[in-house]
Amino acid sequence: MASSTNAKEAEPISAEQERDFDAMMRRVGIDVPADRRDGALAVYRDLMRAAALVHVERSPAQWTVHAYRVDTIARAKDASK
Repeated sequence: MASSTNAKEAEPISAEQERDFDAMMRRVGIDVPADRRDGALAVYRDLMRAAALVHVERSPAQWTVHAYRVDTIARAKDASK
């Protein structure tokens, strides 16, 4: 299998991320084998990046869930007549 050349994969793990990862693994009692550590750290970094995107403050206007409610669709249809 060919390796990916995605720039995010080449981004180094910061010392802070490594400390956080080590603390979390100790807290949950997981001993990451040395040959899997680099991959586990990369997954941890990417997971934390994704979590940060999900856990941001948003105003109600920034959420699009209302766009799929039947009453808002019906209202929009009625307004266009």
